[in-house]
Amino acid sequence: MRYSVLIFSLCLSTFFVACDKSDNKSETYSRIAVTHAANGAPGLDMILDGVVMNSDSLVYGQTAPYIFIFSGQRTFRLNKAGTAINYSAKDTFFDSEAYYSVFASDSAQKMKALLLKDDLSAPAAGKAHVRLLHLVPNAPAIDVLHDTTHVLNAIAYNTAQSFLPITAGTYQFKAVLTGTTDSVYQTDNIILQDGKIYTCFLRSSATGISHALIQHN
Repeated sequence: MRYSVLIFSLCLSTFFVACDKSDNKSETYSRIAVTHAANGAPGLDMILDGVVMNSDSLVYGQTAPYIFIFSGQRTFRLNKAGTAINYSAKDTFFDSEAYYSVFASDSAQKMKALLLKDDLSAPAAGKAHVRLLHLVPNAPAIDVLHDTTHVLNAIAYNTAQSFLPITAGTYQFKAVLTGTTDSVYQTDNIILQDGKIYTCFLRSSATGISHALIQHN
C-alpha cells in the first residue's frame, strides 16, 4: 500500500525562529518527523516551543518528513490546525544528531502522540529494518506473523517498538489476537528493499483497519 507523504514547505524565517539561538537551546541538531494516523481528527499543526513548524496542516494519512530542530529540552505540541486547541503536548529532551518520529492516533478528544527515537543504523547486506506498530485504538494486543512465522508478539496499542532486521523481500504481514489464531488484519504485498529502513503500522480507518508503510532512508 502506498503511503502518502506530505512535503511541508517551511520558510526560513519560521525555521530560524523555532531554532533561535537566543532561546539558549543547544547548537547541535536533531530531526523529527510526524505522522497523522488519528482517523476522524482534523488537520494538525506541529508546534515546537510555541512556534508553528508547518505552513500547511497535516491531515490524516500524511507524514511530515524529517525536519531539523535544535537538540536539547523542547516542548512539542500537536494542535488543531490554525487554532490554539491542543491535542497533545510533550516536554522532551532531543539528543544531538538523533532522529525522532511522532505518530498521532485515536480521536481528537483522546489523541495519543507516540514519540519514538529512530535508530537509522545501516542494515547488514541483504537485510532491511522494519518497525511494526499497533495504532488502532480500543483494540487488544496483537501478534504479527509472516506466513506461519511469528515476527513479533504481544504488541499493545501505542507502545514503542524497535526496528527488526529482516531479509529483504516481499512480505504479507498478518495480525492476530495475541495467543490465538484469530485474524485481525492482513496486509497486501509489502516490498522491503535491501538496505532500507521502514515503519509499518496498523491504524483505524473509514473502512475499519488499514496499514501504512513509511520509508525512513
